[in-house]
Amino acid sequence: IEHAKADNGKIFLITSVQQANPQRDMHVVDNARKALENEKKLVESKGIACDIKLIYPGVAPGEDVVNFAKIRLDGDGSVSAFDVAFDGPVHAIEQLECGQIYVGGSFSLAGGVARNGLVRVDTTASGSLDLNFNPALNGAVWSLISIPDTGALVIGGEFTTAFGQGRQRLAKLAPSLTSWNPGANGVPVGFAHDGLGGLYAVGTFTRFGGQQRGRIAKISLDEPAVLDPAFNPGADGPVLWSAQIFDDDLIVSGNFTRVGGSTRRAIAGFSVDVKRPDLIFSDRFHLSGAEGSSRGLTREDKCGPVVREWYDPLLSDASSRESPPCVDE
Repeated sequence: IEHAKADNGKIFLITSVQQANPQRDMHVVDNARKALENEKKLVESKGIACDIKLIYPGVAPGEDVVNFAKIRLDGDGSVSAFDVAFDGPVHAIEQLECGQIYVGGSFSLAGGVARNGLVRVDTTASGSLDLNFNPALNGAVWSLISIPDTGALVIGGEFTTAFGQGRQRLAKLAPSLTSWNPGANGVPVGFAHDGLGGLYAVGTFTRFGGQQRGRIAKISLDEPAVLDPAFNPGADGPVLWSAQIFDDDLIVSGNFTRVGGSTRRAIAGFSVDVKRPDLIFSDRFHLSGAEGSSRGLTREDKCGPVVREWYDPLLSDASSRESPPCVDE
């Protein structure tokens, strides 16, 4: 949002509905459309142009986004030359400030080259593979986030080794592997950066940085990493899908009904400490696994999370979606 404001740009919001029967499940499509329209209104209320795209029927969340990204968004709808073929789903795409583009997913081949889970492509329309980059992961990548002003990239997924070294589902590249190594017993599916050296992570984990955390955690990007002891709201349900910071609110979505000890269905919010007025947020759009229902705002203060109502759109229950693997016992 901050980038769009500064550059007078436009934001595209994309979602897809997979395996829906037109006669039986049109309410699912309608709810997805309503959710997109609500988000469009929210973006436009901040003075930013916004377009929405509902892909139906979809194939897979990551694949749908990649296919949509192949279409030029300059008005004529012509297909660009960008065409890196993957043999499995793509879950995340992220661009660093230097222009490098990283693609993560559940694949072992990219452009006909053996690459497991993570690749780097060039910044031209052809998107050719960077053959000099091979992190040698032993599992899929589900989440990526660039860290402004550092040139660093944090990756989360199913892997336990990266560049030949042990990394339990979390790693930081800058651009080579760093010593940052908090570890998690489940997959980090979404990230958000607060601009102050803190990283919020959501996913399937119940332990993060060596301590108990119920699918949501905050950790420093220092080396060694330090878990924030004051931030531990916890969420029920098997997975939190996404995390985004809007102004000074952290919004998380997923398959849950309670967070921070209060009832919240599929989406919830937390106020976060943002002290830098020139904070630059990642402008990637990460697909959420939630189609609705109530949203809540969890206010965090010195005494811990204090929940209060934010707003409550009348949407459906959280949708089903192919999930990342569950936690290690």
